[in-house]
Amino acid sequence: MKSCRQLLDLAVTDQVFVRRDNTKQPLQQPYEGPYKVLRRNERTFVLHINGRDVTVSIHRLKPAYTITEEPTTVTHQENTSVVHTGGTTDVPKTRSGRRVRFPDRFQSGFN
Repeated sequence: MKSCRQLLDLAVTDQVFVRRDNTKQPLQQPYEGPYKVLRRNERTFVLHINGRDVTVSIHRLKPAYTITEEPTTVTHQENTSVVHTGGTTDVPKTRSGRRVRFPDRFQSGFN
């Protein structure tokens, strides 16, 4: 049984998935689509599937929640001022904020 949310979304959605009623193979998707909705009736939808208009019962449909990407403009701001702290070296720290200390045998080539 479909939830009220899915039934309400079917009334306004542009695209839907169609459930496959045949026997599924392992790892086969249970739904096909998304397909464009052309017309709605009380119990059937007319969908555009592979270049044809096909009538499908609402019991086999699931609303397709798709993300509509709007073009966004990205502005880059150049930072011309450089702040340099003199004389201090960055001490490596862990994510918890502790200072990393290596044994002396690993420090011989870096002094």
